[in-house]
Amino acid sequence: MKKKILAILLALVTILILASCEQKNSLVGVWDVVDSTSSTYDDWELELYEDGTAIYEYGTGRYVSTANTLTLLNMGVMGTKSEYSYELKGDYLTLIDEDGDSIKLERVE
Repeated sequence: MKKKILAILLALVTILILASCEQKNSLVGVWDVVDSTSSTYDDWELELYEDGTAIYEYGTGRYVSTANTLTLLNMGVMGTKSEYSYELKGDYLTLIDEDGDSIKLERVE
């Protein structure tokens, strides 16, 4: 009986340890625009780092990502906040801004 309880406790501890491991953010990298529906994004380069730092044409700030939303915070001189819905397929990231403009980026690093 004690062996059974010990085995269950060991299994639970293992599950908790595995569940607490942080997964690598798949958006991390340097991204270059390959196509966009707005000339605003034509020369964009976006850098996303593991620590949540974001760098792009107009400044440095932070980013937060959820299952399908990328939010850039405190970007540029004005400290703007921008939200994009996104789709990630391999090394291609498609962002859609609040106006419906889309930006297709390719991971270069």
